[in-house]
Amino acid sequence: MFRRILVPLDGSTRAERAIPVAARLAHTSGGSVILVRVVSKSSGLWPSAAPQTTLAQQVIAADRAEAEQYLSAVSTSLELEGVPTESVVRFGPTVSTLLAMDRCLVRHIQMPHAR
Repeated sequence: MFRRILVPLDGSTRAERAIPVAARLAHTSGGSVILVRVVSKSSGLWPSAAPQTTLAQQVIAADRAEAEQYLSAVSTSLELEGVPTESVVRFGPTVSTLLAMDRCLVRHIQMPHAR
């Protein structure tokens, strides 16, 4: 039924509510869970800096490392025990990045989020 279930996470408790639902679906159907976090930085944060400056690269690298650490912790949670899990960190605009990933997957799990 569900082969790969995409679970976008932003670190919030609300987003993490999708994890047990995705885990149950994956366990029941023999599928897997893909935990994804999108690192997104706008060049507007550094109005006088070009997007490829050392400062921007350092901030993005730190955010990416934090996202990888977060997903690693989530993937080893009890809720996902026994469920094949993959963690993916992407960089880019959040919505279009998730939509691009979603096109490749069978089912997209997303809990209501008011951000």
